[in-house]
Amino acid sequence: MRLYVFLGIGIGVCAYFGLFSSHVLRAAGWIFETLRRLGLLLWRIVRILFVVPLTWIVRTLASLLDAVFVVTAALLLWLAKLLLRPLRPPGRWLWDRLLPVRRQFNRANQLFQRIGLRVKEVWRVLRGPDDPPDKPGPDE
Repeated sequence: MRLYVFLGIGIGVCAYFGLFSSHVLRAAGWIFETLRRLGLLLWRIVRILFVVPLTWIVRTLASLLDAVFVVTAALLLWLAKLLLRPLRPPGRWLWDRLLPVRRQFNRANQLFQRIGLRVKEVWRVLRGPDDPPDKPGPDE
C-alpha cells in the first residue's frame, strides 16, 4: 500500500469525526431508545394479554380448589362422625376398662420424664463451665 492510501484513510477518519460523528451518535442513541421503548411496549402488551389473565385464572382456580378441599374435608369429617357414632358406647366401655392400663402408662411416662431430667443434669455437669447453659425448657 502506498502513502496516499494511508493519507486517504486518515482524512476520511478526520472527516467522519468532524462532520458525522455527533449525528451518528445521536441517531444510534435514538435507534437504541426506540428499540428499548418498543420492547417495553411489547412486554406490556404480552403482560396485559397473556400474563395477567393467566395469573388471574391460576389464582381463581387455586381459590376454588381451596374451597373444594375445605368443603370436602368438612364433609368427610361429618361422615366419619356419623359412621363412628354407633361405636361410641363400646368405645366408652373399653376406655373405662382400660383405666388401670392408662394409670400404669401415666406412671411410666412420669418415670421417663424424671430420667430425662437426670440425664440433662449429668450432661450439664460433664460439659463444664466453658459452655453456656441451655435455655430452660418448658418442663424446667
